[in-house]
Amino acid sequence: MALLIYNIIVSFLLLIFFINYFINFIYFKDISNFKLPLILKKKKPLISILIPARNEEKNIKDCLISLAKQNYSNIEILVLDDDSSDDTASIIKNISKKFKNIRLIKGKPLKDGWTGKNYACHQLYRKSKGEYLFFTDADTVHRDDSVESAISLIYCQPVRNR
Repeated sequence: MALLIYNIIVSFLLLIFFINYFINFIYFKDISNFKLPLILKKKKPLISILIPARNEEKNIKDCLISLAKQNYSNIEILVLDDDSSDDTASIIKNISKKFKNIRLIKGKPLKDGWTGKNYACHQLYRKSKGEYLFFTDADTVHRDDSVESAISLIYCQPVRNR
């Protein structure tokens, strides 16, 4: 009898797991299905895109260009140079001349009790002005609707007919 109850419980839990999996697969597989609600389209809150970067000279240019060309326009892009020993900072400076919403922040020395990336993200947060924070890594490239789609996920308003 105990084995039967055990099998029923395990089967029920597996059923819940698979239902959850398929719901997530259908609705959240492609975040480009999510569009800004009207209230955000009208209000256009500032979104801070925060990028900690250390020795990312090979990646940072593509990342910043993809973020600067977002279809959501009210963004600030803050990049913290976390003591890079390569040309990361100079690449950021050059790109920020073309895109005025990109700003280079020189990282401070690591404080006791902190780890490197966490402290870099904390410094970025302290400098940000946005109503929403969008943390990303320097070795990523973004679609032109990445920011809008990510913020839309907060409100979970999928658009089905795309």
